Amino acid sequence: MLTDPVSGRTDGILARCLASERCPKVMQSDSGTEFYQSRAALVVTDPAGQPIDLPEMVRAYSLADHQHFPPANSRPQPSEVCQQMTNPLHAGPIMRALLTAMDGWITSGILPPATRYPSLADGMLVTPEAAAASFPAIPGFKPAGLVNRPTLVDHSVMPPVKGAPYPVFVPKIDADGHDVAGIRVPAIEAPVATQLGWNLRKPGFAEGELCDLIGSTMPFPVNAAERAASGDGRRSIAERYPNPGDYAAAFAAAADHLVAGRLMLPADASRLAAIAAQGPLQKASR
Repeated sequence: MLTDPVSGRTDGILARCLASERCPKVMQSDSGTEFYQSRAALVVTDPAGQPIDLPEMVRAYSLADHQHFPPANSRPQPSEVCQQMTNPLHAGPIMRALLTAMDGWITSGILPPATRYPSLADGMLVTPEAAAASFPAIPGFKPAGLVNRPTLVDHSVMPPVKGAPYPVFVPKIDADGHDVAGIRVPAIEAPVATQLGWNLRKPGFAEGELCDLIGSTMPFPVNAAERAASGDGRRSIAERYPNPGDYAAAFAAAADHLVAGRLMLPADASRLAAIAAQGPLQKASR
């Protein structure tokens, strides 16, 4: 139960089932899109902007830097209204592993993987402005800390009036612009591009505003010379994977790490590693 300091109301999503001691087991999963468009940080923060603990019957998983569930076998595509190419990261492999874990939790009492979600308590949630300020230099891309901020709306008057916004946070990012916390798939641990769960609108389409539920793909420069010429702040592909097999090895190691944590099934890890073996420029992102 939480008290909203703006409205003064006290309630909770699980209040009734906790009172009756008949709560279901819950797995909450969110993509990177949800943090910017659906205020997903409120899963683990209260309306005053303080961290909260999740009940024992709840697990929360952040699918780091995923777009809002593109189809399997997607590729980055230009968007008519968004500035950057779409993000093809598909959540299927992670969701299959979580479904398997949920089945074991319900039928056999086998505890699922621990919550993998950014939190204020561990410093993995930051303000949107702080995330934007730490973003790497990427030619043609200028994040401004935009987020779909929640507010209490007074519908007793016409037109309705917005009140003060609630505190909202987004994941802390690394030197490539990727979320530090959450479930980081091999395409994020062994990246060939910056991939985000959010995008910005082009000129003529409310320029600079968040672009619906569409993510971004911004490829790394191919080599150091291209990086220097463009002013890109991210390491190039050649600098990251200087030797044949480096990329495939890093990708496979990341997949194996997820398998060990029961966050990816072995069959999915093998399939993705086979794609990565074709080389970094294949941009294996499925």
